[in-house]
Amino acid sequence: MMNPEREMYIREIVRTTGANINSIRRELANLEKIGLLTSKRKGNLKYYVTNKKMPIYDELTSIVLKTEGIAKVLKNDLAIVGDLKIAFIYGSFARGEATTESDIDLFIIGDVDEDKLIVTVREIEEKLSREMNYVLYTPEEFEERLKNNDPFVSNVLKETKIIFIGDLHELERP
Repeated sequence: MMNPEREMYIREIVRTTGANINSIRRELANLEKIGLLTSKRKGNLKYYVTNKKMPIYDELTSIVLKTEGIAKVLKNDLAIVGDLKIAFIYGSFARGEATTESDIDLFIIGDVDEDKLIVTVREIEEKLSREMNYVLYTPEEFEERLKNNDPFVSNVLKETKIIFIGDLHELERP
């Protein structure tokens, strides 16, 4: 669900997950049966892809992203870069409109070692096979931008977000 347009065949999934091939076959059949996946044959290979037309696709994607998906990876991996107060995903990923070419937009507020952040972001990009763009503010810079009604900050705060560090209420204006 993190790459909804990517088609994968069974052995590719086995290599990626490290799971038993029979378990993968069984689960793929179950997911296809409930409509979460569709499949098609190309030569002698059967490719599976996420069915974005499933009625509860958007809700499932949101749950996966928040619990086992990108947000969890980001929360775990970014913990080493410094004292993060708030971090969230915004843009196409947060809106559920991401494609295979979409990047991940991050908004980070905290006292961070930016050199560590740059290295960590590169590592996460490799892990997720996604380009990432981030905006970083110290708490003081963020407060100043809020006070001055910075158009970029105001627009991002109005958008849909997937907050993985901190609390949404910390973003609200007094």
